[in-house]
Amino acid sequence: QINIGTKARGEMINLDLAYSELANLMRGNSGVIKFWGDNDNAMILHNETGKIFTQAANQNGVSGQPYTRYEVTDTATGNTLTFDVHNDINLTII
Repeated sequence: QINIGTKARGEMINLDLAYSELANLMRGNSGVIKFWGDNDNAMILHNETGKIFTQAANQNGVSGQPYTRYEVTDTATGNTLTFDVHNDINLTII
């Protein structure tokens, strides 16, 4: 789990991720990474040619806490990255 902060603790980190940055975070990890935060945090996911972020159709296995699963597949390699984002985080996909 990656904690991107809470206002109460003065930790208001915003993430701006493209596929390569997310791949570097997850390198060697075949599991699901979780991003936790609150509504004072923002996360922007950048679509690129052949690498489109989407809400995963299969939400099975998502933590009991309020998370939504997202994924991005590199169409050139077939590599899919799966990650959960806490629903309080202000998420934008561009």
